[in-house]
Amino acid sequence: MTEAARSPLTWPIGGVLLAIGITSTMDATGFTMFSALPLLPLMVLFWLLQRFTRAEIGFVWGRRQHDGLAIIHPLVVVGLAALIALMTGAVDVSGAEWQKVGLNLVLMSLTGVPMLVLNEEGFFRGWLWASLSRAAQSEIPTLIWSSIAFAAWHGSWAVLDDGTQLRLSRQRRADLESRLSHGS
Repeated sequence: MTEAARSPLTWPIGGVLLAIGITSTMDATGFTMFSALPLLPLMVLFWLLQRFTRAEIGFVWGRRQHDGLAIIHPLVVVGLAALIALMTGAVDVSGAEWQKVGLNLVLMSLTGVPMLVLNEEGFFRGWLWASLSRAAQSEIPTLIWSSIAFAAWHGSWAVLDDGTQLRLSRQRRADLESRLSHGS
C-alpha cells in the first residue's frame, strides 16, 4: 500500500495498539515493573520511520520563565495529596525508615524522572502528539486522543498486575468513605 493510500491515522493507531499489545503482554506475564521500557525503542523507531525532527517530537529547551511553574506545580499537587492523606489517617509514617526514604527519593528522582520523560512522555506526548498533528489533527483533538491512548495503555496495569490494583484501589476508597462518613 502506498503512503498516499494509507490513512493518516495509520501510524498513530498502529503505534498505540503495538505499545498496548507489548506492555499488556509484559503485565500479564509478570514483567509489570519493566513494561514501560518498550516505549522508548518504539518512540525512536516511529520517530525515525516517520522522519520527525527533534522539535516535532518535543525535544527542545523550554522557556526559562516556565521552569518555576514546572517545578512548583507537581510539588504543590503531590504535597496537597500527601497532606490530605495524612489528615484523613490514610497514612501511617510511624514506622518509616527515613534514611531509606531519603535514599529512595534521591534514586527515584535521578532515575525515575528521566525514564518517565523518555518512555511515557516521549511516546505519548512526543511521538504520538507529533504523529497525530501530522495526521492533520488540531491541538484539542490531539490532546484528547493522546490522553485516551495514555489511559488505555495503563488499562492492563490496572487489571492484570497480579490482579490487585483495582481491588486495592476500591478497598482504599471504601475505607476512606467509611472513615469520612463515620467521622473516624
